[in-house]
Amino acid sequence: MKIDKITLHNFKGFEGTVTISDLTRDLTPEKPIILIGGLNGAGKTTLLEAILLCLYGERNKNLWPTKGAKREQYKSWIVSVANNRAKKSQPFVKIWIELDLIDVMIDGIYESITIKRSWEISDIQKQDFQEDFKVENKVKSYVYEDFSGMQNDAVWYGFLEQGIMPYEISQFFLFDGEKIQDLVRDEDKEFEESLKKALQLSLYEQLIDDIKTVRSQILTEYNKKKSTSDDIKRTEDEITVIKRDIEEQEGLIGDFQSKIEEIDEEIKKIDYETTRIGGVTEASVELVRTEEERLNQEKGRIEERIIRVIQNDLPFIITASVCQELDQQLDAEKLLQELEDTKATLKLKVRLIIQQLFEGEESVPPLISTQREFYDKKLDKILIEEFLSEKPQALNDVTPIHNLSRSDAERLRGHIQDTRDIIQKLEEDVRRLAQVERDLEDKKKSIKKSSSDEIQQFFQKKGRLDQERTQKLNEIENCKARIQKLKKDIENKQNKITKYEEYAEIVKEQKEQLAYCDQLKEALKAFLSEFQARKIKKLTEYIIEMWKILAHKKGQVCWIKIDHDNFTIKLYDSEKSELDKTKISSGEKEVFAIALIWALKSIANRDLPVVIDTPLARLDTKHREHITKHFFPKAAGQVILLSTDTEIVGEGYRAIENYVCRRLLISKSNAVEKAVIKEGYFEEL
Repeated sequence: MKIDKITLHNFKGFEGTVTISDLTRDLTPEKPIILIGGLNGAGKTTLLEAILLCLYGERNKNLWPTKGAKREQYKSWIVSVANNRAKKSQPFVKIWIELDLIDVMIDGIYESITIKRSWEISDIQKQDFQEDFKVENKVKSYVYEDFSGMQNDAVWYGFLEQGIMPYEISQFFLFDGEKIQDLVRDEDKEFEESLKKALQLSLYEQLIDDIKTVRSQILTEYNKKKSTSDDIKRTEDEITVIKRDIEEQEGLIGDFQSKIEEIDEEIKKIDYETTRIGGVTEASVELVRTEEERLNQEKGRIEERIIRVIQNDLPFIITASVCQELDQQLDAEKLLQELEDTKATLKLKVRLIIQQLFEGEESVPPLISTQREFYDKKLDKILIEEFLSEKPQALNDVTPIHNLSRSDAERLRGHIQDTRDIIQKLEEDVRRLAQVERDLEDKKKSIKKSSSDEIQQFFQKKGRLDQERTQKLNEIENCKARIQKLKKDIENKQNKITKYEEYAEIVKEQKEQLAYCDQLKEALKAFLSEFQARKIKKLTEYIIEMWKILAHKKGQVCWIKIDHDNFTIKLYDSEKSELDKTKISSGEKEVFAIALIWALKSIANRDLPVVIDTPLARLDTKHREHITKHFFPKAAGQVILLSTDTEIVGEGYRAIENYVCRRLLISKSNAVEKAVIKEGYFEEL
């Protein structure tokens, strides 16, 4: 990974938008150094802070005064780094930092990305601002609005972890040379975590912690279900108790049924006796009473119909015989009328035939009038006699007396038929009424027979037996309902057992998983221990190697020891006596820190840029010469040195001149306090 462009807007001494671009333009393995010069206060440290702030935001608490500060202190620091001229000239201030990175590994592919972090300060006094964050490449775009709490965002920091630079190791690649000697103290937990991250040990520790977490989750579930065998045994015992209860209920049903059979035998005996004495049984008496009630109801309906007919149709009923004679007379008159109508029609047709016969051509010889009259009468008589049947004998004595029209005669005939129908229905009701009265008399006789004291006593006894029988039947139904409920309980408990058996399989698997987690955890611990030992050994070798190259007191540190538990570093001289790190010079501390950084960079095997602010401030000439020649050209694929005019100049500059691909100079006008960047370097101006 390399930094190609840095853009600042209203950040500290950089008013407006200031861009340092094409930082990889002439970058090669032979020329990895970008040299940026500037006097104290010009803005060199601002560039380092901008890179750290853009990448890590609020998470990088080394930027503001109090380490581990709360959010309010972060707010005040952000407001303080806003450009003073911008704060004075604008009602609200917007700050942003943008980094263009190339050769960033994303999903196994090297890509270019742009990271932009911005703050819009709406109220300087109240320190109110909104922080936004954006990461883009050619494939994806992540936009984070209101960036408070982003340090907990797994997506971005996972991306930093895998593709860019984990925060924990940033101090080994992006650092201030004046403060790097603090690494020698190696007394805090943060240094230990940083070393673990750089040595790639934290990945395995995290894996072990993840296994512990998974094991804890499995154990929680296991503890919930591990009593499954006891649950199965308890449930089976409950089913056994329920089955005994079912057997008891079934026994009661058998007893009740036996009692019902006894009652049925008693009832049969009672029915036999009542039949023998009175020819009746209680059931037959009840049927007789029911039938008597039905007959009385039918009798009432018949009598009601008879009364209604008498009220409405009595005159017609009385004249029924006259109506019959009238109907016969009307039939005879109808036949006479039909005969006369037929005769008239026939005569008309005969006249038409005779007319057609004598009309037209004259006969030869022609007929005289008397002849024609003769033939006319003769033919009329012959045809009438031939086609007209004689009058029926039955009509000889009929004399028309009504002279009704055909429609009136039909209406009168309809009334006569209605009267006949009424009389017919009335006769049927009278006959049925007589039969019902006879049946009622029979029923009364049967009921009277059953009313004797002896039979009534039998009936009362049977009534008591029927009640007892009904009670036993109800008890049988209650037992059956109880059995049904108990069977349902058994079904539910068997389902529970099935579920418990499934749990038992799960418990078995969980037990195996717990054992596997323990084995895996122990195997990882053993591997981590061996892996850590190899890494520490390699780290020790690299530190000693670089120390011997950089230090001018060759015999001062001959051996080092890194504690495997807390990663504290101890230095030993040629006599294998431990050196007090606090008593070695500041320059030697910085040399040792650089040797440590070199060793970590070599082991980490990460192609990350190195940015060093004031790289040689605390070093003497000899150490400067060694570091300039032997460390800077090999420190990384891209090395950005932020130097004052007293560091990489003169012989130091000429020593690395052939390794430099870009030279830039930051200057600041005292009049306007505005930093500007231009091509060139102290030696070239």
